[in-house]
Amino acid sequence: MVPHAGFDPDQIRDKARKDLLYLLEGVRGKKNLVIERSLAGPIGVVVKVSTLQDYGVDKFFFLENGNADTSQRNVVFMARGECARHAQSIADQIKRLQRESQTGHEFHVFWVPRRTLVSDKLLEESGVLGDVNIAELPLYFFPLERDVLSLELDSSFQDLFLFKDTTPTFLMAKALMGIQSKHGLFPRVIGKGDNAKRVAELLTRMRQEILAGEDANEGTRSGLTPSNTIESAIIIDREVDFVTPLLTQLTYEGLIDEFWGIQNNQADIDSTIVGAPSQAASQSTASTPTPSTASRKRKIQLDSSDKLYDGLRDANFAIVGTLLNKVARRLQSDYDSRHTSKTTAELRDFVKKLPGYQTEHQSLKIHTGLAEEIMKHTRADQFSRMLEVQQNLAAGADPASQFDAIEELIARDVPLREILRLLCIYSCISGGIKSKDFDQFRRLVLEGYGYQHLLTLHNLEKLQLFLSRTSPMASMIPMPGSGTATGTKTNYTFLRKQLRLIVDEVNEHDPNDIAYVYSGYAPLSIRLVQCILQKQYLLSITRGNTGAGAGTAAGSGAQGWRGFDEAVKHARGQTFDELQKGEDKAVKARALLSGGSDKKTVFIVFVGGITFTEIAALRFIAKKEEARRNIVICTTSIISGNKMMDAAVEKDADITKSLPAALLTDSHTSYHAESSTSRETPRTESEIIVRIDDMDIDTDNMASITVSQDESTVNETPGNSFESPPSAISDRSELTSAPSTSSPSSKATTPVDVDTFKEPFLAHSAQTTTSIKSKRRTFDVRPRVSIPTDIAPHDYANQCIAAAESSRLNPYALHQDEYLMLRNHLSHAQVTTYLNIRNGILRLWLNNPRIGVSREEAIGCAKDPRWFDAANVCYDWLNRSGYINFGCVQVPLHKKQPKKINLNKKGKTVVVIGAGLAGLGCARHLETLFKQYAAEFQELGEEAPRVIVLEGRNRLGGRVYSRALDGSKSQHLIGFKGRRHSVECGGMIITGFERGNPLNVLLRGQMALPYYSLRPDTTLYDANGKAVDEKRDRLVEKLYNDCLERVSDYKFKNPPSKLIEGNKDLMDEGRDNRATGKTHAEPSTPATLKAAYKARLMGWTLKNNITEDHDLDLDAAAKAPNATLGSVMDEAITQYKDIVDLTPQDFRLMNWHIANLEYSNATNYNQLSIGGWDIDAGNEWEGKHTMVIGGYQSVPWALANTPSRLDIRKNTDVKRIFYDPEGLGTTRVESEDGTVVEADYVVSTIPLGVLKHGHVEFSPPLPSSKTDAIGRLGFGILNKIILVYAEAFWDGTKDIFGCLRTPKSRHSVKQAEYASQRGRCFQWFNVSNTSGIPVLIGLMAGDAGFDTEHSGNDELVAEATEVLRSVYGAKVPKPVHSIVTRWGSDKFARGSYSSAGPSMRPDDYQTMAKSIGNLFFAGEHTTETHPATVHGAYLTGLRAASEVINTMLGPIEVPTPLVLPKDSTFSSRGLKRKEPSDASLPLSPRSSKQARIDEYELAAWQHIAGKIGERPWRPQKVAANAYLLYSKTSFEVARKRCEEGRRPGKGKPSPNEVRVMTSKMWKEASPEERKPFEDQAAEIKEKYNESVKAWDAKVKEWDQQYLEIKTEYEKTHKLVLEDEGSPADDSGRERRRAKISNYAESEASDVDADMEG
Repeated sequence: MVPHAGFDPDQIRDKARKDLLYLLEGVRGKKNLVIERSLAGPIGVVVKVSTLQDYGVDKFFFLENGNADTSQRNVVFMARGECARHAQSIADQIKRLQRESQTGHEFHVFWVPRRTLVSDKLLEESGVLGDVNIAELPLYFFPLERDVLSLELDSSFQDLFLFKDTTPTFLMAKALMGIQSKHGLFPRVIGKGDNAKRVAELLTRMRQEILAGEDANEGTRSGLTPSNTIESAIIIDREVDFVTPLLTQLTYEGLIDEFWGIQNNQADIDSTIVGAPSQAASQSTASTPTPSTASRKRKIQLDSSDKLYDGLRDANFAIVGTLLNKVARRLQSDYDSRHTSKTTAELRDFVKKLPGYQTEHQSLKIHTGLAEEIMKHTRADQFSRMLEVQQNLAAGADPASQFDAIEELIARDVPLREILRLLCIYSCISGGIKSKDFDQFRRLVLEGYGYQHLLTLHNLEKLQLFLSRTSPMASMIPMPGSGTATGTKTNYTFLRKQLRLIVDEVNEHDPNDIAYVYSGYAPLSIRLVQCILQKQYLLSITRGNTGAGAGTAAGSGAQGWRGFDEAVKHARGQTFDELQKGEDKAVKARALLSGGSDKKTVFIVFVGGITFTEIAALRFIAKKEEARRNIVICTTSIISGNKMMDAAVEKDADITKSLPAALLTDSHTSYHAESSTSRETPRTESEIIVRIDDMDIDTDNMASITVSQDESTVNETPGNSFESPPSAISDRSELTSAPSTSSPSSKATTPVDVDTFKEPFLAHSAQTTTSIKSKRRTFDVRPRVSIPTDIAPHDYANQCIAAAESSRLNPYALHQDEYLMLRNHLSHAQVTTYLNIRNGILRLWLNNPRIGVSREEAIGCAKDPRWFDAANVCYDWLNRSGYINFGCVQVPLHKKQPKKINLNKKGKTVVVIGAGLAGLGCARHLETLFKQYAAEFQELGEEAPRVIVLEGRNRLGGRVYSRALDGSKSQHLIGFKGRRHSVECGGMIITGFERGNPLNVLLRGQMALPYYSLRPDTTLYDANGKAVDEKRDRLVEKLYNDCLERVSDYKFKNPPSKLIEGNKDLMDEGRDNRATGKTHAEPSTPATLKAAYKARLMGWTLKNNITEDHDLDLDAAAKAPNATLGSVMDEAITQYKDIVDLTPQDFRLMNWHIANLEYSNATNYNQLSIGGWDIDAGNEWEGKHTMVIGGYQSVPWALANTPSRLDIRKNTDVKRIFYDPEGLGTTRVESEDGTVVEADYVVSTIPLGVLKHGHVEFSPPLPSSKTDAIGRLGFGILNKIILVYAEAFWDGTKDIFGCLRTPKSRHSVKQAEYASQRGRCFQWFNVSNTSGIPVLIGLMAGDAGFDTEHSGNDELVAEATEVLRSVYGAKVPKPVHSIVTRWGSDKFARGSYSSAGPSMRPDDYQTMAKSIGNLFFAGEHTTETHPATVHGAYLTGLRAASEVINTMLGPIEVPTPLVLPKDSTFSSRGLKRKEPSDASLPLSPRSSKQARIDEYELAAWQHIAGKIGERPWRPQKVAANAYLLYSKTSFEVARKRCEEGRRPGKGKPSPNEVRVMTSKMWKEASPEERKPFEDQAAEIKEKYNESVKAWDAKVKEWDQQYLEIKTEYEKTHKLVLEDEGSPADDSGRERRRAKISNYAESEASDVDADMEG
């Protein structure tokens, strides 16, 4: 009797290969192979294509395609016999081939892994059974790796858990029985779960059937004895632990599977990430056919044959970069060794190793590309938010606390699969979701992703992944102490502690627990395996009890579940532990023959699938156990959370889209209608931006955002393909590259933000039509309820100050309007507390701008009831002024509905003219305000007002116009996230989201629109097509900026604003010395140095006989009667020409920068005011410049339709506006078609160009102050030439490039000769990343913009093409489609945007903003801080809405006194335990109950603090920055350097100039000069780290004492609540009991002193 052979997975591979080739060899001659698609990959694991061809296979076809041809007499079909569908398909193809062929065919069917009665019956019924030769190919396990065997049943999860088809359990049992037949019985079969139990029972039955069979001989019986080389089989049912695969995998291999999907050890990766494949590699395996030349996908082999991948695959991704760096350095060292080789033998040795180095180098390149791509996505905010929610749920956080985060992700259009995974994790961990929340989630999914997903949600319920707690299935959770009963759900709450599923300290670099694979979460499924294989270790970490495991052999599985019997009862399904015995003599004989010295094998079997991350965890265990045992993993398939969701999602539903279902039909129709009209020859369209019906869909039909058809439904990707010729392969990658780094300014003079105090002018009407009686309100709110208690005061202060800065408010000072409102109500000392409250309200708003801040939440930011009135006034001001609750926000409803009053007045009507960003912003904010102040209108006896928007065009957006494109003739961008292919004809670039841009709230916080960050690197090409030397460009740019600085001597001087500041030190208490605004020198700062001296500093060489005292004299040019920015700049450039040598190229460069300035002003700079051309300087945003993917017009569409649809009347061309200058009467708006709209108020957002043109008549005429300002302000034209190409020929790594233009005299050095040509196609934008197809936009700025209005399309496109050919050569083709904009010809715009005209006055923008009676004005031409911008237009809409609501309701009522004295009765209510003296103001039940809770908590806290003091605060961070230390030391030196070469009369250098000089000195400092400061900074950091460690130890000790003392106190002091029925207070966003003692309020805050007026 021979001993059982040790298990070797290669034997399975060899047997599979031999069986397949044996069958093929039996089919004589050439043959065509028709294979089931899902079998192609697994077959490729065991045999190569070339081997199959050696055995006569001529062509390969997929069975599902039904396209096998008659080229060979022999046709072999290979398919799984378990699927009846395949049998029918084979029958149909056989009959087709028989009809089409002139000769007979031999048909063969190889059923994998077995022949079934069903398949025979179907072939028989089809009449082909007699025509085929049938054979079985018993391929069960496919060896993916030496330790991984898979049935590769891709649908096993769906079959088992959705369709309840147990076929996979039978096939798994057959596969395991095959192992037992060869290697002996598993001595012990241990498992968990119903399907696992079914497999075990099938193994027993199959063994009995073999023994009872007629042909069972003595050898067969003796072979089925317990193996002496196998220890046991551990079988785990997937449904025992659904949560683990739903979590995002964090190992390298797991993340590749998450992002691209790994199938049969291969992944399809975009070749731009991993490089193009070599020709040899493209035919290496059966699953990698020669790809189509059109394909951009590359199949990457991911298995242990790649040694580098083998070392990376199971590592946490956090350390992959480090590992790759080590390999790169070692490889470089190996390559460098050739230089040190001195002998022939050493060189020969290097040459032998060279192929290995080259292979490793290629592998390193692939995995570096993959790692970088993964890193882009893991750093994305969306990924971080999802991972945070997952980890919070897994760690046991209250699932309800994650509700808002999940809802936010849905609003951000996160792919449906990801949302469903989160919901399923939520449900599985919680044992179902509360009924109310369950219904809410269902509604959000259906409304957000389409009602076709009703079936998807139903499938998830059938899978028991997404359940309501009211469901009978959700209630069957095993609970502690429930005896032996097992539930239908796993109790994660109990097992999290019992099996320590959360490990706080995880070392990814040197893991000590399987939890490293999920960065702190140990997979439950693998913990169950550890219960058997690593008992002692698991007992030690869960119970700290090594004695519990002492009775068992360390790490032995001989004791089954012992020690964890109670824990496993709380996991889903049956638990079993069975021994398989044979005849004693046979067992003993085999034991003697084997000697028992070899390691034994443990088979770990997953029924329903296993993830790559779980495999990594099992390999970690195997490494720990390698001295005692081998581990082999068996599974039905490899799964992931995405594959689980795919099993549930209805196949007709596109889960990659987030568009509501109501949009899908219309948007598809519109897109293809457009496509059908553009299949002709390429053409150029004249673009007059008015009524383009075929490009925009009416809002009523839900179009403004269109969706291009998902190409994945058109282009079929064969994946693992044997087919010849290959079918069409999609060029879309699975993952889009993340946006890149920061971007350049879209404005030529865009400076960085400065800490200035400028705000749009708010014109509050002095005419008050109504008045509300002033009275002091009462508030049923707890003080501090909106202040979080789990962060330190200085951290809370940081958040509040950052919120104010992000809202365009100075966090330390009152806004001018606040000052005017409060100057008679607050003392100067009280301003600090007021500002803290105001900043706290702004923090609430920015935390979640999709939901409005309620009045109760705002008042909860006050620390004391005395400040409730101040918080209430502040809330009204922020709300009305549009600092909070603006945009697409859900209005907070009043808790107490107003009493019904008989309304005797009809609600007022507000007409807004224009549906651009200003008009829609105004209308939307008015709608929001009217809902919030509905009670106030009812008190006035009138209905809530209504808003009507009149728009002349048939589309929304005004000068924001996203023109749809036909992409049928163009290459599509891989992974394009937009909803349609479009290009921006108007407003295009968002110039930074940070520091207060309202588009940050709209686009990112509310609409969650995808956007693309423009890359900052720009290349300038000279007229000869060569790139301009960067050093020369920087030199000329410095000279250009210096000219602007010198011209700035003549700009308007703005008067200082009235600033009332709080106590900065108190407000900043605990802060990290953080600056509140970036201080810098504006480009328009007057120059202080003499021109020649400055030129030398810049790097220019002075002309002969020119000294450093030489300067420019611009006074005469600036004081000339018709002086403009351009005339003075031209004079400055001409005078500089006498100081330094300027070449023609220098002039071309200079004029390129001038064209960029003209682009930002939409006119020639000779038409700009010398005093006001940069009136908006210092108000720019910060952050990357971005563009909306799929169309900027999505923003106005969302404003018009969310959260409710505005009343917008399109195609209403306004002709005449009647208004009352006194504001007492009504208004009337007449349109060209005779329609009349009566209203009470009119808001005009009519563009300045239309006002100049006089197209709209005002009755009575506008006052002269207004018409004069209209005449003085400029309104220019910027046009675009948009070129669409079949494919990109330009550098795709650049988003912007420039072209220098020459005057008619190419070598001219006369500035005046450059004006007409410099703006013609001077700058190009590559917008392929936002349009989805190859598109270039050329700008026509300055004079060129006006010339475009009168030039032909063909002429302009030809000129643009020639400009491109001068850079890229003759390869530049003609565009397949082109668009030329002509905004000056658009009757509803008459130009692009406003500018400072030559005769402009400093207050002209303010004059344009002023209302006249009941006529209000908005638009980008009515703001001096943000003119000519989209965000500026939107801000004016908010301002106009504020003016209208203040006119309706009157000014905000401010109670007197605003802040009650400390001893007032009113202020004592809420926290103090005194009876109110006023019987008319009793405590409410809620306040009474809460007062007792507060009193009890206060007493408990005082008791605890009296014993151990307050909890230690974290040490404040220190400014351990070497540069800051250097700047303090070198300040005087820098100041003296600034004084050198200073112009007379310029005074001393400003602190900002000194800081700039200090920065320059630091950059120029040598390493030796920097070292002392760097050492000092390192020492400071080290001391800080030591203090943090000491603080951490103190905090742990304090926390422990706190719990002990509090527990003791609660035992001896019982809390008594008399009013048990009173409702709990749930008004605030953050329901935490306050521990923050107070705001930083000065002691003198109650001094009754008025502020100066």
